Amino acid sequence: MSTLLADELSTGLRAGETLSATVTFDDYPASTGYTCHYDFRGPDVFYVDGVVSTDAFVLTLAYADTKNLRPGRYNYVGLVTLTSSGVRTEADSGILVVHINPALVTFPQIALAAIEALISGRASEDQKTTQIGDIQLQFMSASDLIRWRNYFRQEVQAENETARQSEGSGNYVYTRFVNPT
Repeated sequence: MSTLLADELSTGLRAGETLSATVTFDDYPASTGYTCHYDFRGPDVFYVDGVVSTDAFVLTLAYADTKNLRPGRYNYVGLVTLTSSGVRTEADSGILVVHINPALVTFPQIALAAIEALISGRASEDQKTTQIGDIQLQFMSASDLIRWRNYFRQEVQAENETARQSEGSGNYVYTRFVNPT
């Protein structure tokens, strides 16, 4: 029985986690000269080649490969190629959901936290020296801090809304079109 990528990653992937999945295709065993390649397209585009392991293919993406992935839905297609003839066939397809990693924060989030801490009088030295452009927060006027706080609030809200929308409703429709010839 084939083991597809969706079977291995049913809960999705959190940005910054290592992806490790083993896929098998009954009709395309690795030991008979097939190679495997996956293309992912969503908010970002990335690829992974399967490493042959007996009759399976092992797909691996390290932390460094996934840490900068933007959250969202990624359509993927798994292609197998028979090395001897070069014939390439789609063996797998679906959707991978990449979730935001709370440990990986953006500059708008950092700046907003620093500005709010400075306004409330509880900023650390690191927060005081956060720079926007060529000026440190500690040297900004109160009106500039309030203006930048409003700006970064909007940026963070937009990031959160994008992440929320990209995770979708969870209702997926999978289709596969096959040429009858």
